[in-house]
Amino acid sequence: MQQYRVEARFLAFLAALLFSFPAVLASEQSDFPRDSKWRNARITIALSRSLRTAGNIQGDIDEAVKRSLSAWSSPTTISFTVIESDLDSISAKGSRGDGISLLTTATTPENMKLFPRQTASPAAVTRVFRDSFGSITEADIVLNPFVRFSADGSFATFDLQDTITHEVGHLLGLDHSPAWSSVMFERASKSSGPALYKGSRDELGQVDSSSIKGLYGPPLDEVRCCGAVTGRVSAGSSETPVRVWVEEAGTGRVIGAAFSDKGGRYRLEGIPEGDFVLFASAERGSDDFASESLKLVVAVAETTKKNFDLRPVRSGFRVRLLGTSVHLGAFPVDIRSLSQELFLGVEGSPELITRVAISGSEVEFEPGSVNTPSFSSVKLVGYVPRALADLPKGDYTLVITSSSGVKQYLVGSVVNR
Repeated sequence: MQQYRVEARFLAFLAALLFSFPAVLASEQSDFPRDSKWRNARITIALSRSLRTAGNIQGDIDEAVKRSLSAWSSPTTISFTVIESDLDSISAKGSRGDGISLLTTATTPENMKLFPRQTASPAAVTRVFRDSFGSITEADIVLNPFVRFSADGSFATFDLQDTITHEVGHLLGLDHSPAWSSVMFERASKSSGPALYKGSRDELGQVDSSSIKGLYGPPLDEVRCCGAVTGRVSAGSSETPVRVWVEEAGTGRVIGAAFSDKGGRYRLEGIPEGDFVLFASAERGSDDFASESLKLVVAVAETTKKNFDLRPVRSGFRVRLLGTSVHLGAFPVDIRSLSQELFLGVEGSPELITRVAISGSEVEFEPGSVNTPSFSSVKLVGYVPRALADLPKGDYTLVITSSSGVKQYLVGSVVNR
């Protein structure tokens, strides 16, 4: 009987892996500064009429767009106007654009250039145009016509509303986020079916809310926002990706997150006043990590400067995937599912893992009773919570520590919504 449970669980993982490996969401960005934005906070978006007859879209496109735009406008001073358009194609790359920010999925030659690998191409692409001062003048969004989108979690489809919300974030000037829980995370997964569908995100998480407030400012009645944290990170190589994020002191909730630029500079904006812990983590190669953290206080309308000098150390493993017995991938796990066994998809030597915990909390995990067989180069290892405390609503970081003390951080990979 025990063997049957192991095999059944492994088969469930195989099914999840086949359909839940994440696809890239893309934006064509220029070399202008990251904080470039629209000069006018009232933005007009044109919906191509082709969206209403597209065979790859299942659901109410108008409702999905309405909710996506509301998610971005609620925490800021941004507002949107939506119009219909007979246009099907986005503006050509390299041009100044036609001044119309178009959302489309039409199979025109210009649109098709963005998806040369068809279903293996990004699920959506946003092309951003800027003037000589770096201000955004137009941004066109194309939903990949070779993949399917739905509003009800239909099997093997991308969430229509969340995809549009992500691309509108690029339209507004945001880059990808290092937080798994962020709607601006680089990757999205296909649905495993309506039974596991938790619905689209009608509200931004704290990380995205901080990011958009940093660009366009908070509502006038939000008096505790905002401050900023800036600095430079040295990680031995300008090519080393560096994640920088702040967690609320006392709870561990992730409040803001960003990547450093090629020069090692980072900037976290839209941070409310309060006490925080600032983290920086670099990943190089398959199992080299470096991280530091320090406490800081953020005050309204003030900028705190902190620098890091990171030295990568080999851990012997790397966690690639996260999930439960029915859902595994590069997406966050809801805390309500942690009463089950938590599984890590580990590349390398999972036996070197000595501690798995939620950052800033008392929640830890211990090895489960069953280690599943390996899938390709990824070994699936089970863990059970030792003390699952009540955590405030928000997003949290899972910390995996090696026997040598090296830590890998999965930023925003555990959520309580």
